[in-house]
Amino acid sequence: MRAVLNAWLRRWAEASLRTELHQAQEKVIRQQNISERLLAESQRQAHVNKQKIANITRSHRKNVAHSEALIKALRDRMSPDLFLAITEHVHAMENRELNK
Repeated sequence: MRAVLNAWLRRWAEASLRTELHQAQEKVIRQQNISERLLAESQRQAHVNKQKIANITRSHRKNVAHSEALIKALRDRMSPDLFLAITEHVHAMENRELNK
């Protein structure tokens, strides 16, 4: 009787260990899937952010070029004293904004 009980307990323990092993493997697979999804989303966000930065940079360069063209046009049409006074006023306003 004891041998039968020991054999049954051994089979039950082995089955229990197999079940635990299977559950642990499933958990690892789920965690790997989550990690892969998070990595893919992170890479997608990095790509989107890189595109946004490129667009902002392009827009900034266009704005700078446009501003420089406007400044040149104003300088060509104004007296030097008036242009200098306006430039100093604009710089003072910018400095006040930066120091807020």
